[in-house]
Amino acid sequence: DEFCLLLPETSGAQAKAVAQRLVSEFRDKTAFYEGRTIMATISVGVAEWSSEIARNSLGLIALADRALYQTKQRGRDGVTLEGSMVSAPEPGVMAA
Repeated sequence: DEFCLLLPETSGAQAKAVAQRLVSEFRDKTAFYEGRTIMATISVGVAEWSSEIARNSLGLIALADRALYQTKQRGRDGVTLEGSMVSAPEPGVMAA
């Protein structure tokens, strides 16, 4: 599942710190399903509204989505801040 968390008046670095705390909290949790122990992990993509490319909500979501997929490509269970990307997607274009 995916969800969006908006943090008004929060810098990208501050939002990344919040996301890293969430990742750490979930890393220590386990669940039980059909007799199996499941370790919970979170992959997070963080985008900052003040980014020049995130001029509208679709651009912001596209940046966060791209950062999320970069986290997943690096092995999941972590955080990527959109500022660490080489280039950003066009506003309104979602990552596949």
